[in-house]
Amino acid sequence: MLPAVVKHYLAAIETLAETVRANAAFAAESKTALRDLIATVTVHPAEAGTAPEILIEGHLTKMIGGDHFPTRQAWGRRW
Repeated sequence: MLPAVVKHYLAAIETLAETVRANAAFAAESKTALRDLIATVTVHPAEAGTAPEILIEGHLTKMIGGDHFPTRQAWGRRW
């Protein structure tokens, strides 16, 4: 038997997958699922002409504790 938090997490992933398959990635259900999966988004300011650093942390890491997954970083577009 799965704990309720795991069931909720898996349901959010399934909802997100279904909306993407249905070409409804920007639908309300997708947005809710993303909010359920993502804990924080941190944008570090950048100097003019350089891209900001964006860090995304999910709820799964908080549920299981520790640093079990590689950390990914992304840099935004230059405008």
